[in-house]
Amino acid sequence: MKPSNSDTPVFRFANAVTALDIDGDERFESVEQAEKWLSGGDDRAVGGLIPYENDGHGCSLFGGSLRAPAEEREGVEPRFRYDVRFNASETERYLSSLDTALHALGGGERELEKVVLARVERYLVDGELDVDALYRIIREAYPAGNNFRVRNLHRPHSYHLGSSPELFLRRHANRIVLHPLAGTLPKDPRLSEEDDRRRARRLLATAKFRSEHAYLVDFLREGLAPYCSRLDVPAEPSLVSASHVWHLGTPIEGTLRSDEIALSEMLGTLHPSPAVCGVPRDEANEFILEHEGERSYYAGLVGWFDGPRDCEFYMALRGMEADVAAGHVDLRAGGGIVRGSSIPMEFGEVGAKMSTMRQVLDLDGDSLVRSGG
Repeated sequence: MKPSNSDTPVFRFANAVTALDIDGDERFESVEQAEKWLSGGDDRAVGGLIPYENDGHGCSLFGGSLRAPAEEREGVEPRFRYDVRFNASETERYLSSLDTALHALGGGERELEKVVLARVERYLVDGELDVDALYRIIREAYPAGNNFRVRNLHRPHSYHLGSSPELFLRRHANRIVLHPLAGTLPKDPRLSEEDDRRRARRLLATAKFRSEHAYLVDFLREGLAPYCSRLDVPAEPSLVSASHVWHLGTPIEGTLRSDEIALSEMLGTLHPSPAVCGVPRDEANEFILEHEGERSYYAGLVGWFDGPRDCEFYMALRGMEADVAAGHVDLRAGGGIVRGSSIPMEFGEVGAKMSTMRQVLDLDGDSLVRSGG
């Protein structure tokens, strides 16, 4: 008998150096609850999702023990149909929000310097939606990516899958590492990698992209400073290659003043960052809530911690939400809007980011069927 989605581990993660599952009976809606449980014994681990709306609740965190990943099974690769009606309405909403944001950034009533706006693409599935088959495809497509599959604690028929490009925070005792990304350009498949790299380096050096990246690095530097006795932040960003796009990235390393600083305290300061929100943070959040609604786990954090001072979290980006009961998957991606942004540029950037999961769904192959559903 083929196992159902509910028979599989609740948390799965794999990248080039790590592959692990977490399964267990413990469930937590906040990082603080999970930290308390972790302090109660050895050989415990917590993995899952922290939402974009980092209000201390709404997490999907699962407690158990780290274990080697379950044996991969082939499963049935589903066929997907483009939901024309839903996507037409969503595209109209997104374009309207872009127009409003550009007006606000150009001197409107809101005091915005940057806001990150996202859109959704929905695909309907023919037959069974097998999330472990999708996870296997993600791992095969992006062996160097930070690949995840997590059950939604609040909607058990829903799973979040993806291949994150961005390390948010890795901590071991009092040592921390971050690699924030901001400033994105679609790759040009017509060029050789060397020529495209030169093109990306030239275009990403413009004021629009450099200012977008500087907002993020300055925010993290200021947020980390009270916690760190040492903080190394390169003066210039570097070019980072992801599956379908180029990013500007800045690797950050630091030493915490005390290894007793709680993860929940640091997350309260650092998340959400301008990489997924905007500047000023409160005004950008207000704009996002008004024009997108609640994001839940999109642009949140995905990862695990196996002790009070050890963790590894990534941005929950380049992903999808698979609703097994409803029979559809929602892809979501966004981009930072600043002065100098244009609607065609932003629409193209978001489309390039969505290509990471479109490839997983084989949307350039024979499995895509257009539907008015």
